[in-house]
Amino acid sequence: MNMEKIEKFPVPTEQEVQELEQMIGTRLPEDYRQFLLEMGGCYLYDDDTIGEIPLEDSDEVISVEQLYGLHADFKEGNIHFWDKYWEETQEVGVYKNNCVLIGDASEHGFLFLMCHGENSGVWYWDDCRTFPETSDENGDVYFVAESFEEFWKMLCESKPLEIVFD
Repeated sequence: MNMEKIEKFPVPTEQEVQELEQMIGTRLPEDYRQFLLEMGGCYLYDDDTIGEIPLEDSDEVISVEQLYGLHADFKEGNIHFWDKYWEETQEVGVYKNNCVLIGDASEHGFLFLMCHGENSGVWYWDDCRTFPETSDENGDVYFVAESFEEFWKMLCESKPLEIVFD
């Protein structure tokens, strides 16, 4: 049986997580804060495929490639890099407040976490796909999970996981 590998990123300090919260203008949900402080973000890989989350009522999946951190050894693995990109390109502008980009998928879409409120949870945005069940007028945003913890459980259920420490 193939086992998916998770390459952890260096973990941030509590102070660095607080600075991220100041940057995005809101406190992160506790489950996501804990993920950052314990895992630091991660890159998922194996020989066949990466972490897959099936889309409801579809044969399509979201192929999760990485979950951003604050100290990845490559710029594209860092939340700050993507937050700046998001700001400059105005991508998913309506979702910018109260949320943070948390990862990406091999289909070139982004995962983002709405931190609080009616639409809180993990969402997937891909401007090359249209999802039938969406609250977005363009149809390119898909609701994945009600919390980061639920999202992580979905990801872990996709196949056995092994954490790799550098």
